[in-house]
Amino acid sequence: MLKEAYGMNLKDKVAETLYLGTLPDNNKYVLSKKQLEPELSILFPGKTEVEEYFKDILKA
Repeated sequence: MLKEAYGMNLKDKVAETLYLGTLPDNNKYVLSKKQLEPELSILFPGKTEVEEYFKDILKA
């Protein structure tokens, strides 16, 4: 499902990062998380449990 979500919008950095986390090449996933981390507070500005969860799992 993550591969399909990423394929639907190749510019979606969250979907890309989550998809890369399912692949055996961990280096691309780690790099993607580092690139995404500065944007996390913009993408998930609130304090809901869901937003906190995504900020937590996506931070480098």
